[in-house]
Amino acid sequence: ESLADARAHLDSLVYDGFVTATGYDRLPDLVRYVRGIGRRLEKLPGDPARDVERLREIAWLRDEYRAVLDEVPPRSEPSPELAEIRWMIEELRISFFAQTLKTAYPVSVKRIVKALDKAPL
Repeated sequence: ESLADARAHLDSLVYDGFVTATGYDRLPDLVRYVRGIGRRLEKLPGDPARDVERLREIAWLRDEYRAVLDEVPPRSEPSPELAEIRWMIEELRISFFAQTLKTAYPVSVKRIVKALDKAPL
């Protein structure tokens, strides 16, 4: 389960056109996120149950985020605040799986839920 998630996570970060989609300013963060996947895989054999527990928290947040994105009117872009939540989830992954890489800002499940609740569509 963890390996499948790590592969899917990498695919969600690095794909045809990812540089343009990610944007120049966010590329250093993207490098850190990819490194975080490597760190996660290095640590995985030590405590696979903990990895799965954290993975489930991330999956729940992603589902909540997708549900809010589904409320954005068709042919409309999400608000910048809502779009930023995707990156908050990436920072949370660093916090959970690769703490030594440090997050760009303080992040937690609670902070992300709060941001989801108040972000305009």
